[in-house]
Amino acid sequence: MNKKVLTNEEKRIRTNELIDSAIALEAKGNFNEAEKKYLKATRIAENIYRQTASNKDKNALINCYIKISSYYQRRQIYPDIVQKWYQKIVGLLSESCANYATNNDYHYLMEWYIKTIYLMNDNHDYYHIIKLATKMHEKAKTLYKKTKTNEDLKFIILAKLFLGDAYSSTKQTFKAYYFYCKVAKGLEKVYLEIKEVSIKNDLIDVYQKLDMLTNHKMLRLINKKWKLKILQLKES
Repeated sequence: MNKKVLTNEEKRIRTNELIDSAIALEAKGNFNEAEKKYLKATRIAENIYRQTASNKDKNALINCYIKISSYYQRRQIYPDIVQKWYQKIVGLLSESCANYATNNDYHYLMEWYIKTIYLMNDNHDYYHIIKLATKMHEKAKTLYKKTKTNEDLKFIILAKLFLGDAYSSTKQTFKAYYFYCKVAKGLEKVYLEIKEVSIKNDLIDVYQKLDMLTNHKMLRLINKKWKLKILQLKES
């Protein structure tokens, strides 16, 4: 007998059944079978989305990615695999924002950029941080052009900070210095407008990073500039 070909609606029901089964198996400590169920559900959801490209099926696929990444995160022994699924979530959300997207879509993408980069930092995966933070910077600029709010300007600044930190961690001092200067300039702009203590502290932190990068006899004049800025801001 030929195997029955499921409709997409039947596949959606099957995906939910597999996820529920995986959760139950995991609760019983049957991790191998739970993993198989999570993976199978994800493959089915990917297959559906490739066919329909609908928002409904995109959200269902993202939910599968979140479920399986959370599973590996709970196991606490697979940080590299968790990162892989996070990157899939970011890729899917970024792809969606390449077409028509609401501000909420962009904010959700920013949330996942930040979560993924923090995880990459925990994994010391600075090469992928540089790639992802560069993409985050471009998307953040697109969002800021639409809204012109300080809240969304902060995403641009944060992307540059991620780049500065990653270049600093990989001993690419000149690039790190360049991005930290950009971050300092952006934070100065925001701080002058809203005078929040948290922004002030962030700015002092960036000045201290610049101070450390230039703490060399050959860069004494540049270093003095950042030490002075730290002192002035602390006293303000």
